[in-house]
Amino acid sequence: MHISKVNVFNYRLLNQTSVSCEKDLSLIIGKNNCGKTSFLSVLIKCIGNKSEVGNFDFNDFSTLFQKKLYKVVKRESVFQEELTGIRVDFYIEYNENDDLTNISKFMLDLKSQNTIVILRFEYVLKNNLQKLIEQFTKYETDRTTLNSEMAFERFIKKNHKKYFEFIRYSVLYDYRNKKIDNMLFKYLDNKDIDLSKIIAFNYVSARRNVSNATDLELSALASTYYEKSKNQEENNVTTLNFEKK
Repeated sequence: MHISKVNVFNYRLLNQTSVSCEKDLSLIIGKNNCGKTSFLSVLIKCIGNKSEVGNFDFNDFSTLFQKKLYKVVKRESVFQEELTGIRVDFYIEYNENDDLTNISKFMLDLKSQNTIVILRFEYVLKNNLQKLIEQFTKYETDRTTLNSEMAFERFIKKNHKKYFEFIRYSVLYDYRNKKIDNMLFKYLDNKDIDLSKIIAFNYVSARRNVSNATDLELSALASTYYEKSKNQEENNVTTLNFEKK
């Protein structure tokens, strides 16, 4: 059993991003400001520890989403269906040899041909749009000295948790058409889900403050891990190929 793919929508730099994962090891490499940190951050807020999960800030929404939300709230746009919020889909693949005890409650299709379970995490409005429009309209009216966009930014940054909520559910994967069927899903509450039994997630943050000599930087940690692995098996083909490059 392994996570084969993670799709991210409307989170920081990741407006619509799909990351395919290998069974053994996947590396995400890219230049600065391409979304690597954003990807790790959204994983932390979905499957990290209890204090991290669901702890979204309004700045976590992509700039594109923030603009769409403002236009809808100001009635400059009627495309409310675009306001899906932040969404992360985990594709979990399994086979007949896997122990499905911990994942069985998330399975919505018991056909043997379907070997994918989708776990979805969202931070969304969830029927609170009209309430948001009404309360911001009153807020803006009371603060006529601010321009509209500035007023909305102040209001939503302070109050977004009143309108948005973090939800988790499993959703059906249509193996015949190879896509998600959003019409069939099951909400998961805290007693239903123990992600630690399904997804082993740990992370090491990059150290940006190089002046602190007591901090173990990510590069040093990676180097230590490499040397340890290399010493365990000097003639490993992967190690030899890596050193040639």
